Amino acid sequence: AKEVQSDTLPGEIQADPVLLKNGVIFPLPGRLKLFSLKTGAPSVGDYEMEVIQDEKQPRWTYLTVLNGQVIATDERGGIVRVQLGQASLGKAVARKLDRPVTQGMTVLDQKLIITDSSGQLHWLSSSSLTPTASHLLPEKVTNNLWSHNGYLYVETAYQRLRCFKFENNKFKQVWEKTLL
Repeated sequence: AKEVQSDTLPGEIQADPVLLKNGVIFPLPGRLKLFSLKTGAPSVGDYEMEVIQDEKQPRWTYLTVLNGQVIATDERGGIVRVQLGQASLGKAVARKLDRPVTQGMTVLDQKLIITDSSGQLHWLSSSSLTPTASHLLPEKVTNNLWSHNGYLYVETAYQRLRCFKFENNKFKQVWEKTLL
C-alpha cells in the first residue's frame, strides 16, 4: 500500500480558497499559495502581500477568479489581481479601494462587482480594478453577492433580495423581494 503524503499548511486559511486549472490557491497570512490538486505540493512561488512598514499585516477577505487570474481583497481595502507565471504567482495590478470590500465579490459578464463598507455596489474594470460604475444601496448588504445569466443578486437588511441588471454603464434594479 502506498503511503499517503501528509503535512501542515504554513498558516491559517484566511478566506475561501479558489480553484484554478493548475491547482487551488489558499489565502494564508501574508501570502497566496498555489497547491497542486494532484500532489498537494506547492506548485510555484507564492504571491507575497505588500506590507506598509509599522502596519499590522492585514487579513485576506475574499478571493475570486476572473479570466484565469485571481482577484484578492484584504481587510484594509487592498485589491490585487494575481497571475500565474512559470515560476511564481505575480502581481498584475494592485490598488487600494476607498473602502474595504465587505460582502464579497462576484463576476458578471467578465467584470468584477464588489460591495464596500459604505453600502455601494461597484463595477470594476477587470484590467485596472478601478470602479467604472457605482450604485448606492438603500440598506446594508447582509450576504455575499452572487450572479447568474447576466443578473446580480444582492441580499440586504430587512430581509430584502434585490435583482439588478447592468445596462448602459448603470445598475438597473429589476425586482425586489421580501424574504421570510
